[in-house]
Amino acid sequence: MKKEQRVVYVQGIDSIAAVLYSEYYERDWLVVPMLRQIYNKYLRNFLDGEGNLCFKYSSLMVKRLLRYYDPELVEHFREIEFTANLYPLVNWIMTLFAHSVPLIKGQLTQIWTSIFSQQSLEYFFYLAVAIFIHSKPTLLPLDLNDTLQLISHLGSIIDVPQVLEMADRLQTKTPQSFVQNDLIGPSQHKLDLSQILKDSAYFQDRWWELDQLDYNESFDICLLSAEDYLKRKSMLTIDIRPWSEFHACHIRGSYHMREMHVEFIRCYRENYGDNVIVVVGDRETPGHTFIQELLALESSISKICMLRGGIDAIKMEGMQVLRKGQKNARAEDFTQQYDKFVKKAVQLKAKK
Repeated sequence: MKKEQRVVYVQGIDSIAAVLYSEYYERDWLVVPMLRQIYNKYLRNFLDGEGNLCFKYSSLMVKRLLRYYDPELVEHFREIEFTANLYPLVNWIMTLFAHSVPLIKGQLTQIWTSIFSQQSLEYFFYLAVAIFIHSKPTLLPLDLNDTLQLISHLGSIIDVPQVLEMADRLQTKTPQSFVQNDLIGPSQHKLDLSQILKDSAYFQDRWWELDQLDYNESFDICLLSAEDYLKRKSMLTIDIRPWSEFHACHIRGSYHMREMHVEFIRCYRENYGDNVIVVVGDRETPGHTFIQELLALESSISKICMLRGGIDAIKMEGMQVLRKGQKNARAEDFTQQYDKFVKKAVQLKAKK
């Protein structure tokens, strides 16, 4: 005897069905199988076991990526109270943009072709970020109501080929560790794994896993894994731990910065636009507060992230990049370096 199955309405499926029926009206028997494929491959990943929408983690990921690539736009959204919860991900993803992009002129077809050719669900995040960044000149002058109204009619404000090209570029250059594969997140699973993790020797040493930083909403900063960090060559590493701890052990080539040096970081970003800025802390001071305060002072500083697990993760994964401070080194030495860098940057800018 078959177990009785509960029928659940999936938000947005009717919009997708309408598009498919309009395109395949002479072969309508294909629509239901295609809907089933779309649901299984895409939509069901954004639903929990009860069929409820789960976009809390997805919204957090988009906010992190947007803050990484365009913190100025995130600051504007904060000012008009356009929070991550209001980001139109539910509408965009659950309808595959059918509600926001017209079928005419082939715009929606181009987006669907791009989505269907991707192997990862995370492409939705990059597509959303690309739409926001592409629409930035239009969005910045708007208040909350106008913003909500405009993003529901994307066809009038975006150049689809440019957006898709940007999304592909973002996906290619973004470190994989910025986005996790579990779109729902552990807090929404029925099984509480916290005690299991605490009893594991493996996770006891990996506090960042135990604390579930990837799913913590207060960490609205992209998290770079130690593995991804060790792969990168051109970057600025800022260590925010106390001087005594930095001097005892730090990453080779990193800069100590217990106090904020906004001018130095801004000048570095202006001179090295493509380099990632990585903030290194520890369990007591992971680094997100430092970055949040920095961006509140200077929202033009993009591509800044924090090292997931801080110095502890590097100690476990990359001992070869660690070193001790020189015997006579002082914290003031770094301040002098910052001042010299800023002075030189200002002089070079004046010559241009």
